[in-house]
Amino acid sequence: MRRPNHRVAGWKPFDGLECGRRTDNNCFLSLASRFRGWSTKKCYYLFAVFIVGCLLLHLSHTALQMNFRVDFLPTTSPTGGPFGSTYTIRVNTFRRNDMLKRFLGHFARCPNVQAIQVIWSDQGYDPPSLMDWAIPLSTQELSKVAFEVQPTDSLNNRFRALLPVPTPAVLSLDDDLVIPCETLDFAYSIWQAAPQSLVGFTPRLVTWDGETASGVVAGKKVTELEAGEGAGPGPGAAGSYRYLSSFKHVWWHGRYNVILTKCCFLHRDFLSLYFSSLTPEVLQYIDDRRNCEDIAMQFVVANHTRGAPPVWVQARFTDYGQKSGISQGEDHARERGACVGRLVKEFGSLCLTTTSLKAIDARRSWIW
Repeated sequence: MRRPNHRVAGWKPFDGLECGRRTDNNCFLSLASRFRGWSTKKCYYLFAVFIVGCLLLHLSHTALQMNFRVDFLPTTSPTGGPFGSTYTIRVNTFRRNDMLKRFLGHFARCPNVQAIQVIWSDQGYDPPSLMDWAIPLSTQELSKVAFEVQPTDSLNNRFRALLPVPTPAVLSLDDDLVIPCETLDFAYSIWQAAPQSLVGFTPRLVTWDGETASGVVAGKKVTELEAGEGAGPGPGAAGSYRYLSSFKHVWWHGRYNVILTKCCFLHRDFLSLYFSSLTPEVLQYIDDRRNCEDIAMQFVVANHTRGAPPVWVQARFTDYGQKSGISQGEDHARERGACVGRLVKEFGSLCLTTTSLKAIDARRSWIW
């Protein structure tokens, strides 16, 4: 009996020698032409399925190779090294009790947070009672929280420690942030390796812009002092310092020289160093503009350590004030650029160290 023909309509046998005899580069097209009844979309789907199948086969093979027990050595000593295993959070807040309540309810549960010092600069209201807030925390977790009542309303209060700081490591945070406890612990391990640096999650870039020689930044006139003219590269150089406020500039250039103190680790000695390094005029400059205390701290650290670079820890976190904070103001970048010029005059140079270092937790990242 004759064997039935199950060939698809339009199909022609493929001669494997044909590709060898062709002198052009259209062998694939010649092969594809055999599937005359197939649409282009169907061919793309078939190709995608083939690629995904190869990838799954490779991953399954890799999984079989890696399917054995690994006893990892501890990354730190049981005591956490010379700095201990715990750190202190200092949170800046002002009349955002709803955010502060959420903040305390999260970070007080982090096991390696030893203390949370709430910087209270509101002269119009007393600190709230945590018992009245009924935050679902244990007695031990509530005991971590202490309100530090400041005598004045100043951005500089972020670094003015009136309460004793019990740990060498200080985590400076804003009240509108929520960061996983495991992410904080990873960043703390990075800080332990670089205790002379600011280690944090929000890098920014400060640069010199020679094109603003006229003193015009972002379409607005600024004074010679604010623009920092004459303080840039070379004596009498015309231009201004620019603060690039968006993270996209860091992503595009792959470099940064500032870590914002809205979420970063620093050594507790830098808190007092901040006030001993800055003149009363600069501190007043920061208070008058209600801006730039974080950049000033980066200058203080870089000047004291002779250029220790900041360290960016790449991680996911939630910023509830990203669309409503002062950083969203129209003049924010211009004012901070002017502040950089003022700090350069104070310290004599742009002592910030530009770096491309990025710390990634390889346990939670496929691409690293």
